[in-house]
Amino acid sequence: MTSRGFTIYELVAALIILGMLAAVGVARYQNLNPGSFTDGEYLKSCIRYAQTRAMADSTNWSFTVNGSTGTFQRSGTAQSFTVSFATSGASTGAVYFDNRGRPTSSFTSSFTVANYPGNPITVDTATGFVP
Repeated sequence: MTSRGFTIYELVAALIILGMLAAVGVARYQNLNPGSFTDGEYLKSCIRYAQTRAMADSTNWSFTVNGSTGTFQRSGTAQSFTVSFATSGASTGAVYFDNRGRPTSSFTSSFTVANYPGNPITVDTATGFVP
């Protein structure tokens, strides 16, 4: 005779493991501030955008963060525009990209956003990649 299904011991063990995973997940995201999470992801997006514009325009672009604002600047022109962050917790710094999308020698390689779980936001020094 063959039996099908799970034993009560297997079901209890699976429920215990799921409960432990849920407890870890809740503890990790319990203090998550939606504004900080949005700002962290937005900061990454802005850095990537400056890099993309530098490669597309074949000229240098920069992105400068100053607390609650960030400014894009195209090299050699007065063309710039500013973006705003929901919180003022972003660290101050600047990233400069050459026409191939590589960061130049003088740039901030990591930024922090208050209460963002992905801190620090890093820029690869060789390629400009932002994970």
